[in-house]
Amino acid sequence: MKRLSFLIPVFVLWLSRCAVVPPPPEARPAGPVIRVGLVKGQNAIVFVPTEAYELRAGDGRFIVKGDSGERWVAAVRTSRPGRIVYRLVAGSMSTRDRARQKARDVETAGHETEIRIPGGETLPQAGWPGAGRLYRIYLKKTFLSEAEAKAFRDSVRHRFETFVVREVQEPPSGCISLQNETRNWVFETEDAFFVSGSPVRMPAVPVGSGYHWERNEDRVYPQTFSVVLDTDGKLAAVNRVPVETYLEGVVPSEMSPGFPEEALKAQAVAARSKVLANFGLLHPADPYDVCADVHCQVYSGMGRRAPAASRAVRRTAGLVLWGDGRILDAVYGASCGGHTDDVEKVWLTGPKAHLQGVRDGSKSLASYEPLDVESNVRRWILADPPANCNTTRGHLPRFLEYTAKYFRWENRISQDVLRTQVEKTLGRSIGTVRELIPVRRGESGRIVKLKIAGSEGEAVIEGELSVRRALSPTALWSSCFIVETEKDSSGAPAAFTFRGAGWGHGIGMCQTGAAVLALKGKGFKRILKQYYRGAEIRKVY
Repeated sequence: MKRLSFLIPVFVLWLSRCAVVPPPPEARPAGPVIRVGLVKGQNAIVFVPTEAYELRAGDGRFIVKGDSGERWVAAVRTSRPGRIVYRLVAGSMSTRDRARQKARDVETAGHETEIRIPGGETLPQAGWPGAGRLYRIYLKKTFLSEAEAKAFRDSVRHRFETFVVREVQEPPSGCISLQNETRNWVFETEDAFFVSGSPVRMPAVPVGSGYHWERNEDRVYPQTFSVVLDTDGKLAAVNRVPVETYLEGVVPSEMSPGFPEEALKAQAVAARSKVLANFGLLHPADPYDVCADVHCQVYSGMGRRAPAASRAVRRTAGLVLWGDGRILDAVYGASCGGHTDDVEKVWLTGPKAHLQGVRDGSKSLASYEPLDVESNVRRWILADPPANCNTTRGHLPRFLEYTAKYFRWENRISQDVLRTQVEKTLGRSIGTVRELIPVRRGESGRIVKLKIAGSEGEAVIEGELSVRRALSPTALWSSCFIVETEKDSSGAPAAFTFRGAGWGHGIGMCQTGAAVLALKGKGFKRILKQYYRGAEIRKVY
């Protein structure tokens, strides 16, 4: 460490390059420790420790001690982006034998493969054995761009299905500057540093990008907080925490802590299953395991912790949904609108036994089925069926009042707004939007393939979220909708009214339905079995 000025206390520290951010010495918790990506792609990150703390380089070497309330700014001084390639995955299997059989099938078609376990043989940070490993079959061929990879995927689709993943071939490198604005200290380090001994506050964290609740929020995160270079040579903030600590920041962010305890416990088991099932899968090219937003699960750190939610996490510690030899991805959504959907139809993936569509209520809902028929889905959306998540009926507690607007909703969008959004989605113009034509719906009535007819051409959108985002700047609440067209005096479409059901993708547990089932006296295990048919509840640590 070198003092540059006697009068102005500015310090510069140059530390050797490191690739991994280790934890400070501490007792290992039950279950694994995970890295949660809070933000990425930043030129600068502001953070404020809330207690006395230590700042260390990524390889653990001491930099400085400080006091609560000191404001730090981390910035990219110099950097070189990592080298990214794109790979195709031909399948994911729960046993190595099944993976080998799939690999042989692909190689018979003339393509070399390799089998890998995402996240490694174990969940490494806590030394916790990977309960139910997943074996992925990768094509050995690599591509320099996503467009190339997708074109090759399409060329082999008649032989076998694949999907595209990013892979880091060469990590990023560079220099991060650290300025303590409170004490006028300046340090420099390569690649990474971490703060231990204190929670850390980050101001203006972006939340819900692209959704109707998009905003910036000040958030406080438990230790350990780190800043690293991401694959683009920018900065990413990462919170390294035990899974159970992570869940205390997820459960009250994904479900109202005012919901009944059994619903919160069901949410805790689902969220735990989801994060462990997806370990190493969702962000293979990022310097973290999961992100803190909707893409993975919403994680708000310490700011939204609630006694009821934390209690639900503790009382279900280590419990997960299990099937086919591994932890299951327990997808969930806010309000299914009365019927959940098959994952393979909504997300265009392979089928999963525990993620098949179910009625969210009694057998009387069957009178509207099948919901992939236009006349039936119109009757369904315009009706008031007695589903569990129909909170417009009866006298329910105040904490459920906000959910009523999602069961059945409408949204009017003008021609100008819709045309602009469609152009933004497609990257080209198809002129005035004339008609929106459902091509295919899922079990719940959600549109999974939509044709948009315009005055200058047409386009087809696939995938429920892609449909929702193509039609509204803040994404429609769900893709289970019908459309009514308003015309101007010349007979041209002037606006479109979407009448819809539910909020979210409609796969897995309906959170509103879970709350109502809990009010009816159902325990968390019964709630989970309602939405994840055939799944076992198992304690893995």
